[in-house]
Amino acid sequence: MTPPLPLNGPDTSAVDDLVARLMAEAPDMTVPAGTLLFGQGDEADRVFLLREGRVRLFVGDDAGGAETVLHVFKGGDLFGLPAVVGLQRYPVNAEALTPCRLAVAHRGALLARLAARPEEVTDLLAALGRRWRDMTERLAEQKALQPPRRVKVFLWRQALAAGYAPGTAGPAVFRLPMSHVVAAGMLGLAPETLSRIFTRLTADGIRVRRRRVEIDDMARLRAAVEGDVTDRAEGAPPATAE
Repeated sequence: MTPPLPLNGPDTSAVDDLVARLMAEAPDMTVPAGTLLFGQGDEADRVFLLREGRVRLFVGDDAGGAETVLHVFKGGDLFGLPAVVGLQRYPVNAEALTPCRLAVAHRGALLARLAARPEEVTDLLAALGRRWRDMTERLAEQKALQPPRRVKVFLWRQALAAGYAPGTAGPAVFRLPMSHVVAAGMLGLAPETLSRIFTRLTADGIRVRRRRVEIDDMARLRAAVEGDVTDRAEGAPPATAE
């Protein structure tokens, strides 16, 4: 049986406070869904604090084929960090998935603020390092799971992001903040594979219709995510991205 996964998100209050102070004077901008905020290889000259909306971080292969979604940011998240850690170019793409409101700090202005608060530089870098480590560890944990359980973990974490507490029992209803194509990219699955898994999950009391998710019993889903309920597909060969 796969070891239990950590179900609660990391405590980000320290980094959130630091980021809020550093970005307090940064001007806001609003962009429509589909806006490319920066592209792979663009000059890394800006840092973004997402106030409202969703932004995906992704890479594409050199042949212009399938995209890999690395992360989806939500309100309160900081991204574009290559601008302050010495990289000259962004190594990934960032695109608004929804209409977004963002605070934008140019590299020079942010570095000046950091220089004026040298006591906060170490704390900020340490906190951001912890956030990055948490994100990459959760991604690695997720990719090691069989696809059906991987999808259950994804839905569980989306329920938490929608405001449901980890101890919730009974039903939950929420909307996914991204399309099924983007979700499939996050999960390392082909969209058709994700669609088939969503269909099979109806037998477990989970229904996904477009972006609407209905979960009959959060406690049952939590047990499945923790590994207390054996995934019917465990032991089978991992599904490919097809």
